[in-house]
Amino acid sequence: MVADRNSIAPRLDYEEALRWPVLSEAEVSAAARIMTTSAKQQLSAQRALEEDFAAWIGARFALSFSNGTSALYAAMYALGLPRNSEVLTPSLTHWASVLPLCWNGLVPVFCDIDPETLCIDPREVERKISRETRAILVVHLFGQVANMEAIIDIARRRGLLIIEDASQGLGARHSDRCLGTLGAIGCFSLQSSKYLPVGEGGLLVTNDRALRDRALAVGHYDRLSGSNDNCLAALARTGLGFKFRIHPIAAELGRLSLPGLRARIERINAHTEELVAMLRSYRFFNVPGTIKDGYRIFWTRLHVRYLPFPGCPSRVHLISELGRAGVLVFDKATPYGQGLHREPIFHDAHLWPSPWFVDCPNMREHILERASSLHVTEGLEQSEIVTFPVFPNASNGFVRQYIDLLVSTLDRLAETGCTG
Repeated sequence: MVADRNSIAPRLDYEEALRWPVLSEAEVSAAARIMTTSAKQQLSAQRALEEDFAAWIGARFALSFSNGTSALYAAMYALGLPRNSEVLTPSLTHWASVLPLCWNGLVPVFCDIDPETLCIDPREVERKISRETRAILVVHLFGQVANMEAIIDIARRRGLLIIEDASQGLGARHSDRCLGTLGAIGCFSLQSSKYLPVGEGGLLVTNDRALRDRALAVGHYDRLSGSNDNCLAALARTGLGFKFRIHPIAAELGRLSLPGLRARIERINAHTEELVAMLRSYRFFNVPGTIKDGYRIFWTRLHVRYLPFPGCPSRVHLISELGRAGVLVFDKATPYGQGLHREPIFHDAHLWPSPWFVDCPNMREHILERASSLHVTEGLEQSEIVTFPVFPNASNGFVRQYIDLLVSTLDRLAETGCTG
């Protein structure tokens, strides 16, 4: 982030406004008490979180995991897709969205993003479908809502499954359904930066009993005895060799925090919408909206397209001026660089663990060839996007001070231009 520490503007307590998670001592103490109970009761905390979360999100089943990455791994296994099946995925995302595919022998086909939402572009999805494509992985990045109407239409026409990584979009909705419940299976992270923070944890949701049972084999082996699938029931003593269950304290903390989640999201959204309304009043900002029938949340950052004017000819100049005035902004558009397809893990097959694509020696070249022409993703850092922080712990007074400081700085720039 950029903010000039030597600014003569009034000091804003950014550290406090950005502090997260914010948990009461009563919540933490209540959650920790689960460790004083029997082992059986500790396991029941996991079931209680799953039942409460399924009801809250609007899904038939929920499973808890040690983190969002293990939930995604279980989701990929649950789909039961043939080895070397292709899964269409955005390149602009956290690595944990995609690498579980590789561990399950599935091939990521990187797609470009919609420049407005920064989520996977349905036109790219349609263009990159091949005979080997079996699924679409949708990531709702930074709380924005991907174009699910178009993606669902494509999936239905082409016979594809949809997996949602809604880790950054917990609480966002499309057509009155929560993100994560629109596809075959959805996953969430409960890591400390998320709005349901438990330290580390993850959740998987689905309405399909068969998918739920297969996901149980990854970390919940002892619950397979009741499966209708005899092959899965036979794994009730061993599972697949993983124990990915959520920690009892994390499960209890999530259960206790869940009733306040909606109010927490609405408070953060209301504060960020004040900033959005202000930015839209300036001719040199284009603030992306949300797709039709979508309700987004704001997680960590707000992306705004800057329309340079002669007095301040680029985003670099604008960011410099904002920092000099003490206005906190990000110096990079996203934490994800030019996309996952540019990371060393996909450029050096010697780094691949032995289970990955051992039967396909040319898989590296295939993945990189399919990832060609991701112009929006690769050009994001050189684009005119300015990224403002979202303040999860801000007071009303702080939000007003931040906006006032931003307004005075923008008004000055509109009148006199940049100084450097």
